[in-house]
Amino acid sequence: TSLRADSSVTDNAGHPLLNGLNRRGHSTSLSRSVALVTSNESLQNLVDLLGPKGRSWLLSTDLVVFSERTAAFAREFNLRGKVHVARQASDQGILETLVSLC
Repeated sequence: TSLRADSSVTDNAGHPLLNGLNRRGHSTSLSRSVALVTSNESLQNLVDLLGPKGRSWLLSTDLVVFSERTAAFAREFNLRGKVHVARQASDQGILETLVSLC
């Protein structure tokens, strides 16, 4: 499995963040940015990792979260993107939510 990096969004060290999964030489990215957040702590770590430059990207990115608690925490950041709560906190629940966004 190889990953394609999006050089327009970088972490604090200037490294490009991953934006697509490519298993057979084909780009497989959504038409819009979506980030998966599994906990309040992972969202806080993502905000810290992205720093000020990446924060504007994150604020306009849709999020898929596992719980209403994490959705409420995400909304405290005044996101412009939508926050989607998976029906169940599982791989299947996340997959169903991502498919519904396509």
